[in-house]
Amino acid sequence: MGTSWYPRTSSNGSAQSSNGGGKTWLWKIQAVLLSSLTILSILPVYMWTGAPLVVHAALPSGFHDDLVANLTGTPMDIAWTPDGRMLIPMRDGRLRVYANGALLSTPAIDLSSVVCTTGDESLGGVAVHPNFTLNHYIYLYYTYKKSGTCNTGSTSAPVNRLSRFILSSNNSINPASQITLLDTSPLPYHDHMGDDLQFGSDHYLYLAIGEGGSACCSSTPQAPRDPGVLLGKIVRLTDTGGIPPSNPFLGPDSARCNLNGVPPTGSPTGTRCQEVFAMGLRNPFRGAFDPNTLSARYLINDVGNVTWEEVNPVAAGADYGWPTREGPCSATNPLTDCGPPPLGITNPSFWYGHNVTSNGLGCAAITAGTFVPNGLWPGFDNSYLYADWVCGGIWQLTNNGGGGFTSTMFATVAPSGIISMRFGPYNNTLALYYVFGNYGTKGQLRRISLTGSADLKQVVASFRLDWADNDNNGNVTIADVASVALVFDSSNSYWDLNLNGKVDISDVATVAIRFDSGFLSSPFPGQGLSPGTMDASWKNECALLPPPERTYCFNQL
Repeated sequence: MGTSWYPRTSSNGSAQSSNGGGKTWLWKIQAVLLSSLTILSILPVYMWTGAPLVVHAALPSGFHDDLVANLTGTPMDIAWTPDGRMLIPMRDGRLRVYANGALLSTPAIDLSSVVCTTGDESLGGVAVHPNFTLNHYIYLYYTYKKSGTCNTGSTSAPVNRLSRFILSSNNSINPASQITLLDTSPLPYHDHMGDDLQFGSDHYLYLAIGEGGSACCSSTPQAPRDPGVLLGKIVRLTDTGGIPPSNPFLGPDSARCNLNGVPPTGSPTGTRCQEVFAMGLRNPFRGAFDPNTLSARYLINDVGNVTWEEVNPVAAGADYGWPTREGPCSATNPLTDCGPPPLGITNPSFWYGHNVTSNGLGCAAITAGTFVPNGLWPGFDNSYLYADWVCGGIWQLTNNGGGGFTSTMFATVAPSGIISMRFGPYNNTLALYYVFGNYGTKGQLRRISLTGSADLKQVVASFRLDWADNDNNGNVTIADVASVALVFDSSNSYWDLNLNGKVDISDVATVAIRFDSGFLSSPFPGQGLSPGTMDASWKNECALLPPPERTYCFNQL
């Protein structure tokens, strides 16, 4: 890919990042792209008109962008049920369903009569319960006319609401199934709702709530850093709306704040909200849990004010500093007063400045974010993708090995307007889906998939040095050896892994194999790699597992 044209920058323009904060399966075999991924072109950003929406994506070779569905209105997010239905919350309060290759004409539920849509207000987030197959629970986050009005700035202003619903097998939701889990305090303005909603690997529900536009203008600008207010926070709940026992703000000086977004009337000054998991955020719009680790690693993209956009590592009790800090700097002097954060404040993992305008693109609003599942796209293992709504770019964020991060451009999408992106099912693999809109009348659901490349030539393998009863029948026998026939096609340049007579993306495979020693042979006589078939050598640069595991690279002879 080469060097990104749009790295995060410091005040002097240099790239910046901060320190980032049973036996197992073991032999992975996958095709690897050897050539660099070249960006095809940079497309201009243009204003939308009354004509049909036409979206262009400039992608690396080997990737393809497809229209999945046109949408009336602005789509806000994406989530999938285990049976493959895609749920798409629309800004106006409708929850659309995409099932069996088609966008259903009737929404699962229409909350437009109670959802506010001024500024950032919307039906903005959706999550599916980890045990959906059994309970059919989904969760929605939206701006609610609690007092019957969308006017802000008073006690009758709308609130942000988190509710649980039941989605039936016929793709409908009975409004009576709603159970309200949380309301914020009345919103001071129409801005900065947050919106990210998802279950973590710990099976707790995480909700990112914006500060409602209050930090710049209200009489209580420090609300995002006050653990006694739910605005400007990441909150963490159980699936029933309860408090996880490991939440950071518990004890005698804490209280539930789920009814009105603040401690109950009469609570002592300084009472903290038990729902709060992390704080000091402006507009934590989208983020993702890392599917490549067993830990609950969660990154959240926080939309900046006038200077910096942030990617933050979510941690229990962390304070990201807004409105005292923006990016790595003081919010009052965001270009000059930079450096280590004050005690108790956590700097972003990564940030970029609005003053970076390479190729004529000015970026100013980080939105979508998702991790790439390891093994899916060659060259993207342990990568995080993020998008900017203003300039229409998608970047790959990787650890640079020195405690910081490197940002490399992956794609440009025009017109601008990427709101959310997630990996979901496609043709027996996964693809990157993204939703797109300008907070107007037109939106799209699109998909980026890996279609293959002429440079799929190398097979990489790694394994632990152990052997196990892989079929769980109580005996270690030859049946426990997983085998794959590797066959060259006529050009002698690809592996036809699935032996279907053609070489395509389905030939990227993962195979589990166990060995009883450090040699390339099985525990059974006569079973092993045929001489002359592959060249195998132990190379440190192929290390796919941490020491003391050994990693081998297999190459065509």
